[in-house]
Parts: sequence; structure tokens; C-alpha cells
Amino acid sequence: CLWSIVANVGASQSTGFEFDLDTAPPEHLTVNLATGYENGRVTQGSQEPNTVNGEPLQNVPQWTGSLTTQYSISLGADRSGFLMGQYTYTDNRESYNNNPTGLLLPAYGLANLRLGVNQGSWQIALFVRNVFNTFGVTGDLLPDGAQLPDRPRLFVTRPRTIGLQAHYDF
Repeated sequence: CLWSIVANVGASQSTGFEFDLDTAPPEHLTVNLATGYENGRVTQGSQEPNTVNGEPLQNVPQWTGSLTTQYSISLGADRSGFLMGQYTYTDNRESYNNNPTGLLLPAYGLANLRLGVNQGSWQIALFVRNVFNTFGVTGDLLPDGAQLPDRPRLFVTRPRTIGLQAHYDF
């Protein structure tokens, strides 16, 4: 017999900030820097999900951030080329799905690259996602059945992916 239950904590509070900066320092280059801090805590524990006051909110990182740069150049009439790089960071998180004292989900960072051409409504681009093939744990699965001790079921980042994408705006 397999079954699941969803239960909420009594109450929680989250405080923090976000910062986002878009700039175009020299011609043809754009830069975006974003970061966020969040201190999410349980303020009223509950017996059903086994939460206690002061416990961090499940799967909520304290720090997140990203840096994106794009260099674009004109290639003639209604055509431009671009090279984009992006790095994203996700801080440590705690999960209480499989361990009442918390399972640490470690911090990770991902790098992506994109090289392409825009032609009117069309865009064609070569991309590499997760350039360094980083193994990041994004969450853990609440088991519906048996699970081996010290062997949690994990959601992980997508492995390095290389592809070609065609896009049309209409």
C-alpha cells in the first residue's frame, strides 16, 4: 500500500532582500547581476510534519545569485550575432522529507553558454547548459514506499547538455 500526505507547518516568517543590477558598460555588452538573501524560519511548529520553532524552511537557500553577460554585434541588415555566458548559484538548503533532523542539500553553481544569430523574427543558437557537468542536488523525494537507510532519493541538476535551438517570434 503506497500513500502520501501533505502537511503544512503552523506558521513561518521569511525576511531578506533581493538586488538586481542591469548595465551596459561598453557598447555591445550587457551585464546582469542578481543576488538574494532569505532567512526563512518556522515560527509555529506542527506535530504532523514534525516541525519545531526556529527550524529553517525546507528547501529554502539563504543565498542565491546569478551573473549573466552578453556580447552582441551587428552582422548587417536586420541580423546580429551574440555570445552569452551565465552563472547561477544556489546555497545550502535543509530538507526534512526523509530525516527529521534535516538532510543538508549542498550548495552548487551552474554555468551556461549560448552562441547565436538573430535574423528578424528568427533566432538560431548553439548552447551548452551545465558546462562543467556539475552535480547539484535540487531536492529530495518524499518516499511513497520503502527506502534504504542513508540512501535518499534525490532530484539532481541536468547533466551537461549541448544542442542547437531554432526560435521564431510570431
